[in-house]
Amino acid sequence: MKSIYIKKLKYAAAPLAIGLGLISAPSFAQEASEEEDEAAIVVTGSRISVNGLTSPSPLQTIGEVAIEQSGVVNLQELLLENPAFGTPGISRTNSNFSTASAGAAIVDLRNLGSARTLVLVNGRRYVAGVPGSSAVDLNTIPTQFIERVDILTGGSSAVYGSDAVAGVVNIIYKTDFEGIEAGGQIGVSEEGDDLRRQLDLTFGGSFSDGRGKFMTHLGYSKEGAVFSRDRKISAIDQASVGAFFTDDPEDFFAVQQPFFSSFAPQGRFFSAPGVSVGTFDANNNFILGFSTNGNATRPADGFNRSAFRTIAIPTERYVLATNASYDVSEDIEIFFEGTYAKSKTNTELEPFPLDSAEVFKSTGGFFNIENRQLDADGLPTGAIVINPFVPAQLLALLQDNNGDGLRDVSFTRRLSDVALRGNRANRDTFRILGGARGGLFGDWKWDAFYSYGETAESQVSSGQFNVVNLRNALNVTRDAAGNLVCADLDAQEEGCVPVNVFGRNTISADALRYIDAPGFLSTVTTQKLAGVNAYGTLGNLFGAGDIGLAVGAEYRDEFSLSEFDALQQAGLNGGNAIPRTLGSFDVYELYGEVNVPILSDTFVHSLSLTGAGRISDYSTVGKTYSYNGGIDFSPVEDI
Repeated sequence: MKSIYIKKLKYAAAPLAIGLGLISAPSFAQEASEEEDEAAIVVTGSRISVNGLTSPSPLQTIGEVAIEQSGVVNLQELLLENPAFGTPGISRTNSNFSTASAGAAIVDLRNLGSARTLVLVNGRRYVAGVPGSSAVDLNTIPTQFIERVDILTGGSSAVYGSDAVAGVVNIIYKTDFEGIEAGGQIGVSEEGDDLRRQLDLTFGGSFSDGRGKFMTHLGYSKEGAVFSRDRKISAIDQASVGAFFTDDPEDFFAVQQPFFSSFAPQGRFFSAPGVSVGTFDANNNFILGFSTNGNATRPADGFNRSAFRTIAIPTERYVLATNASYDVSEDIEIFFEGTYAKSKTNTELEPFPLDSAEVFKSTGGFFNIENRQLDADGLPTGAIVINPFVPAQLLALLQDNNGDGLRDVSFTRRLSDVALRGNRANRDTFRILGGARGGLFGDWKWDAFYSYGETAESQVSSGQFNVVNLRNALNVTRDAAGNLVCADLDAQEEGCVPVNVFGRNTISADALRYIDAPGFLSTVTTQKLAGVNAYGTLGNLFGAGDIGLAVGAEYRDEFSLSEFDALQQAGLNGGNAIPRTLGSFDVYELYGEVNVPILSDTFVHSLSLTGAGRISDYSTVGKTYSYNGGIDFSPVEDI
């Protein structure tokens, strides 16, 4: 990727940069200077406030400078360079075939699944971007708004909940920002595609003599498409010589060979189950046989799917993020976070591969090409009508397969006449959070918050067909006046138009309107979250340091709805039946965490015992318990 990055800075605070790497560093909403290293802070993976920049858990931090210098448009791209992350279930480069949530950017620690990777923003949960899951869409997180990202690769179920089994990704927003910062970026791949553009504006400041602070970010980005046909390695459907032809392990990485689809736009026709008789040439003349990949005497009849597939789908994003805080008194501060993000995606892949067995299931795909003529009342007569779309060469090869005395045929065909498959989706995410924090007594602190988040997606898909209408349209006869009509009288009254599948681009415009069936999807995911936390110390029991304690309670309500159109739900649009999915749950949780120092600066540097427990009461499965215990041992200061 070659890119040009331009940033004009009027004034902005300079935060401490922390590069990518394995370190013992905290994840707290403010950086610590050298003078503040011994101040009580909170480390990702624990809610106990501790002194110093240490963590017993495997913690990695990506700082603001590393994020900016990477030039990434989406945070997911940078995180995936870290080997701690596995291949995500959904991203811009692997969701072209997805029926929903295409282009979403999720993460998966250690390949244990996105449902086991908890994504936090400022230490708090964030609304899911994929319906029916807890996966957060990183398209909604503006990279320019991030102070740093902490990655905890140890399980933290007892601290954060059961979906933190694989670890935690804690995204920390900037808070102390004064001035205006504007930036722009444009880049293109070395192949001349994947054009990326980005514009951003960030501004912030203080008010009420410094008691209040605010920060706002406006961002826009657009990532272009990458098509298989534009890359030499993927321009043609290929298969490994070893895997598909020789079965020789030494050939598995040898020269690839074309591996075209037998579902071709001109069709492939069968006279009996498993008996392929022919296809059509470029001039729509019927020819015998079918050669998927071609040979020395015949060009390929098969279809190159890679000519239509998308490697990276185009994604457009609009993001508004803001936060603010205000000191009500010396001991109480109120705070606010708000995010609105809109993303637009467009997937594109080859036309639908139709097998007539999907339309005529009871006969294995065979349908009559001979029918009884209809009289003036629409009733069949004794006269037999041959489907005029069937060429004589093919007709001569057909027979009766179902015993009704009439010849029939089955076929496979690429529906290039209908449209390319794909979908256009709009996804909107909205989240607000408000809360307060302050001191209790001594070194004890508290915080309380409430947030509401919602993700809604609307999607229109193309390239599908109405199975019932196509079934009616393939069953062709003539009426009393000699007009070509659908054999079913009820279908005629509903506007049925005979369809011609014998050859390439043979379906008429009227027939297309009758069988075309755009798909529609609507999803809504909501999250209501409330929590209260308190943390501090209980005194020095063993003379090695104060006992640290953190306790808290959370309430969470999750709701998800995913609903396709009626044809899709019934499996009558050429695809699998996908039912309406609706679900919700709420959960009450209590947690506690303790750190007990045993030894300090004696014959060993330090020794302490740690423990945490969490009780969750779900409306669906009842009570669950999570707990952990450990020994934090440091024989010398550096180990």
